[in-house]
Amino acid sequence: MHKLSIFISLLALALASACTSTYQVGMLSLGDLEGKTIPADMTGEVRSGESCWWSHHLSDAVRDAVEGTNYDTLLDVTIEARSRFFVWSNCVHVEGQAIDSSKLEQGVKQ
Repeated sequence: MHKLSIFISLLALALASACTSTYQVGMLSLGDLEGKTIPADMTGEVRSGESCWWSHHLSDAVRDAVEGTNYDTLLDVTIEARSRFFVWSNCVHVEGQAIDSSKLEQGVKQ
């Protein structure tokens, strides 16, 4: 009985030690945006990606979201960072509207 109570306590600890944080950001990009203007009404295909395991990175999650496409920028992005007791459960997840920054026009020089 003592071993069962220890197991249940450890299981409860593992489940209770979870933490999730959600953030909203305007843009994440892997492209060259210098001097370019993003129109206010710009929309794109909704794409998502994540990076998990021991070492998880926001840039890897963005790369995962746009992998296999011509997109390199996410707009109106939701970022969810999840930390769990087990290392393989730690993740960064991103979701946003994907666009190709090479198709953006140069901004007006002042």
